[in-house]
Formats: sequence, C-alpha cells, structure tokens
Amino acid sequence: MSVAREQVAVVVVGHVDHGKSTLLGRLLVELGVFGTEQVAHNEREAAQFGKESFKYAWLLDSSPEARRRGLTIEANYQRFSTRRKEVLVIDAPGHRDFVRNMITGASEADAALLVIDVAEGVMPQTSEHAVLVSILGIRQIVVALNKLDRLDERNDAPAILRQRVEEVREVIDPLGFESVRILPVSAWAGTNLRSESARPPWYSGPSLEEVLDSLHGRQEPTSGPFRLPIGTVTSVRGAGTVVTGRIVSGRISVGDQVWAVPLGKGWKVASVHVDGRKRPAAFAGDHVGIALKDLGRKELERGEVLSEPSNPPPVAAKMRVRLSVLPRGTTILRGMTYHLHAHTADTPVRLEAVHQRFDPRMGSMLDEDTASVPLSRLHPGEVGVVTLVAIKPIVVEPSEHVPRLSRFALRTKSGTLAAGSVISVEAIPRQGGPGRPSI
Repeated sequence: MSVAREQVAVVVVGHVDHGKSTLLGRLLVELGVFGTEQVAHNEREAAQFGKESFKYAWLLDSSPEARRRGLTIEANYQRFSTRRKEVLVIDAPGHRDFVRNMITGASEADAALLVIDVAEGVMPQTSEHAVLVSILGIRQIVVALNKLDRLDERNDAPAILRQRVEEVREVIDPLGFESVRILPVSAWAGTNLRSESARPPWYSGPSLEEVLDSLHGRQEPTSGPFRLPIGTVTSVRGAGTVVTGRIVSGRISVGDQVWAVPLGKGWKVASVHVDGRKRPAAFAGDHVGIALKDLGRKELERGEVLSEPSNPPPVAAKMRVRLSVLPRGTTILRGMTYHLHAHTADTPVRLEAVHQRFDPRMGSMLDEDTASVPLSRLHPGEVGVVTLVAIKPIVVEPSEHVPRLSRFALRTKSGTLAAGSVISVEAIPRQGGPGRPSI
C-alpha cells in the first residue's frame, strides 16, 4: 500500500524578471508535469513576439495579457508531486504594481520560494516580498539563487555566490524564519533542480526538489468556526461556479449552508473538491474548490469570507491592532490613510488614534494616559497599539479567535510600512440576517 504524501503549499516570490515563472516551468518539465512538445509550442508562439526565452514561463503565464506584457499578473496555481510531497505551487507576481495579487497567493501558502537573480542580487521587491511572507505567518523560506548560467565563464563564481548569501542573510535573518535554505540553480540550464540534474563542481548541497521535500504543511485549527477567504471565483464545466481558497479554520461538507461576509448572502454547498477530486468534506489547511448551488458568476469576489451562517465573522468598522513599523519604513502618522492587506482582502484604512508606543531601542512604553503630549505617530522600528478605521468593509478577527484572519500588512504605493495583528474589532451592525452589514 502506498503511503499518502504530505501536502505543502509553496508561494514563489521575488523581484520582477528574476526568473520565477521560468524556474517553476522548467522544474515542472523536469518532473514530467509538462512535456517538451508544450515547451516547443510555447517557443514558437513566443518567437512571434521576440520572447523566445519565455518558453518555460508561459507554461504558467497562459493569459494573453500576461504574455503580451511578459510578466506574471495574477497568481498562478499548479500541483505536482516530488519524491515525498504533494506540492501546490503558487507563482506570484513580482512587479510592484501587482503586490496585492502576490499577497493573496502568499496568504494561502505554508512556505515561500524566494527567487533571486544571482547576477543582480537583492533588489527592492526581493526585500519587500521577504517581509510580506514573514508578516503573513510563513515560517519556512527557500532562497533560489537563479541564473547560475550567467556565471559560467567566471572563475570567481563561488565568491559571488558567497557574497549573495551574505546579502540574503542581511535581509532574511531579522525576519524570524524558522527554516532558511539557500541554494544555487539555473532555471534556463536546468542546473540543480533535481538530484539527477547537473551541479557545479564546487557545490555539494541539496537540489531544489530535495529542499521542497523537506518542507512541511502548517496545522490549522479544525475545531474552530468555518472560515474560507475567497481567492478566486471561476466557472468549472460540470460543477458550475466554484470559489477557491484555503480553509483557515473549521470544516465544510457537501450539503452545508455557508454565508458570505461582508456581502451578507448564503448558499448551499453543492460539491467540494480537494486536489481536483470530489470529496464529501474538507478541513482547515485544505486548498479547496467549493461549488455553491445557484451562485452567479459575479456575485462573489476575492476578499469575501465564507463562514457558518450561525457564526459569521465581524465586518470591521474599526479595529484596535498591534502594529510594528518596519525598521527601514517611514513614520506612521495619525490621520493618514494607508492600505491594509489581510488574507485575500484589502481596504484603505485611516489611523484614528495611537494608544501606546513602545521603542524597542529605549525599552520604554508610552501610553495615551501618561504621555506628556498626545501620541500621534510611530517611528520606524517602533511598536504600538493603534486604532484603524476601515474605509471599505473588510473581514478581520482577533488573533485569539482565528489567527490567519488577524495578520495584516500596512502599505502605501511606495511599499510595505508595517505589520500588525488585530486585538479587537468594532463591527458594523448587522441587518437582515447573519453577516449582513448595515451599509
């Protein structure tokens, strides 16, 4: 009897043009998920646009817009098997204009694969993506130093690799990951992707597949209330309209009633799909597709949360949060508007009040009752307790209830400023049934 492989979800992140989709596409070819005839077809098609080098990337970037622009726009999902694991890989956008989509992909993952062009080294999105996956609770990270073939003619390749590892450590080590693996690869040449792949003579470490085999899935609270942040809404032949995402709490079964928040509408579960197969039920930690009876294609969207009708999550009007400003960020000011990203949702928020401010460097705490002047800001590196006002409806929950709906990132167009978790929620009053906001 074969033993079921452990399932693990891995989000692939990194700076734009560092080869994320090419690396993933080449690995899938090496694993036999895609055939060489598909690669050849992509090469012929890409040649029409002068983009022959995209023949592996286009195995995942199949949308006309992504191919026209030559970059990943939406997160792409693909399942494959290694020797020991069933892997769901999420190819996230690298361009800063699509960080929202990257966060959605990362919110569903157990581990991150950070891809870095070994010739360019750490770039702005490299650092931001590492910070974001840490904020979202990912504790395992694999760093692939890609495009090793660009160093083939250089005698100092090992020295360059050592320098890149030091640069990566400067970014990664302060973020508190429990597992960090760094390895050299070449997506284009297929170097060090599998144990059978060619490797540099000076490298004796593991291949990418072997490192993926060492990752583990995160345990989610199956005993809590059912919660499913919606990642996508798609039409599937034979199943109808299907919502997909990762269950972060509880369980769901065929025939159950579910309630969408903040929309405030319910449906009956027609079918449940896990790993592309119909199942009678799914549990916390499963990446699922759920077909809902009589659901219209445009009734639901990313960011809604499916829940139990009798126990829906709150829709936040205000939230008191614990906020950590990044050391390399900018000052957070009372009265300013920022963008909050939590699970698959995002909304603008206004910082209404600063209640406490803790400076780790001084080891001192100020609160609104003892400060000589009103608290109005948090500086880079400081931690505080603040109140945020949600300008648009968003579902968040206190960390003690559903941790995965508590964590968030605070951003502006210039990048990520802070990380936080929800302490308490002042909810929008509900009308007309479970979960319906009075807005």
